[in-house]
This record gives sequence, C-alpha cells and structure tokens, in this order.
Amino acid sequence: MTNNKFNILVNKYAILIFIGYAIAFIISNIVFRLIPNGNESGIMLKSYLSTFSIIVQFIINMIAAILISKDLKRLNIKNNLIVIMTLLFSLIGITMFFIITNKEIRNAST
Repeated sequence: MTNNKFNILVNKYAILIFIGYAIAFIISNIVFRLIPNGNESGIMLKSYLSTFSIIVQFIINMIAAILISKDLKRLNIKNNLIVIMTLLFSLIGITMFFIITNKEIRNAST
C-alpha cells in the first residue's frame, strides 16, 4: 500500500467520523437550545432527539465497522477485534485500524 492509498483511507474515515460527531453536536447543542423547557411536549421532544442522536451515532459506527472489515480483508489483515471496537467506539477502532495498517505498510516496505 502506498502513502497515497493510506491518505485516501485516512480521508475516508475522517469524513465519516466528522459526520457522526457533527450530527451529534447539532442535535445536542443547537436543537436543544431551540426547544423550550417549560412544557411537557418540549421535554418529550428532547428525549426523542437524544435517542435519535444515539441511534444515528450507532448507525455511523456500523458503517465504519463494515468499511473497516472490507479494508482489513483487502489488506489481508486478520483482526476482528478492531471491527468490534469500531462498532462500539468508532474513534478508538479507526485509530487502531490506522496503527495496524501503518505497521503493515512499514513491514511490507522493508
């Protein structure tokens, strides 16, 4: 794998992580400030939005785990723990994926 392909991988996962955290930020900070606290429907709407934020983040984690699984197979790296970590904590799993991939690139070049 060349440095150019590695940069493409980094960009792909950086965009995916950015989208996930941006959606969570928009829902938790901006939308919550627009909804009034005084009535019961506002409280219910806030609970629905927080649940939606968690669901969206989990869907993005699933997408990242599927993409990492495909990239691991393409690079002939057998490590299912990274896929599970990505499913639960996308940032940690993707970071571990980059560490393993970078190690494989260095081993292949020597």
